[in-house]
Amino acid sequence: MHPRTRHSSFSFLAAVPLALLLSLFSQRSAQAQLLEENSFQISSMDQKEKWLVAGGVLLVGFAVDRPVQSWRGDSFSPFMRQYVEPFGKEFGLVGSLAFFGYAHLAQDRKAGQASVGLGRALVFSYLGANGLKIIFRRSRPNAIGYPENLWFQYEGPPLVTNSFPSGHATYAASVATVLCSSYPESRWMPYAAWGMAGLVGFERIYNGVHHPSDVIAGFMLGYVLGKLAVKPWKIDAYFLPQGAGFSLALDR
Repeated sequence: MHPRTRHSSFSFLAAVPLALLLSLFSQRSAQAQLLEENSFQISSMDQKEKWLVAGGVLLVGFAVDRPVQSWRGDSFSPFMRQYVEPFGKEFGLVGSLAFFGYAHLAQDRKAGQASVGLGRALVFSYLGANGLKIIFRRSRPNAIGYPENLWFQYEGPPLVTNSFPSGHATYAASVATVLCSSYPESRWMPYAAWGMAGLVGFERIYNGVHHPSDVIAGFMLGYVLGKLAVKPWKIDAYFLPQGAGFSLALDR
């Protein structure tokens, strides 16, 4: 097998499985929404199962950090950097504005929900991911002059060079979660949204800017923040078209 093919295959295995796993979670949550009158209430057992599995995947990510970087070598894809990486932050911003415009033109409630949710998810992701970057101060795999797995001591610009968690993975996961939550009846949305998020994670690993555990942690953080982003706030009424209100009930 050609080394470059082996690198990409191994890195792909490190990023995409969690995205597919979360797509199943999103689809399961969406089905629960419909069955429970569009509520986000999920049994405590389901929540425990989710986080036990996700925690196990994160531990696997830490275990394969060094092997993945060794196998990755100097791989880099300008195409993925240009066309895959923007799915999270840039797509989320454009998508929020597009949904906002459509919601007011068509008086579409779901589009209004998606617009507000995406905007809020971007803010939450920025604050959450960058806050953790400042705390953990982990060096990136491609950091120059530092060990590639340095924790709590890396002195580069925190919001630019700190590695844990991946901000792009956080953005991508929060966007995917909002889209799946806004359109719970869609069978293809979880696979499309989380498939793109998985590609973002793969790009971050393949291009050497993040460890697998950075990406996995970003997916987990983005999923939580996305769920928080779609919760209704009183201020949402100022941004939604007349007659377009949230049908998503707050947990009681």
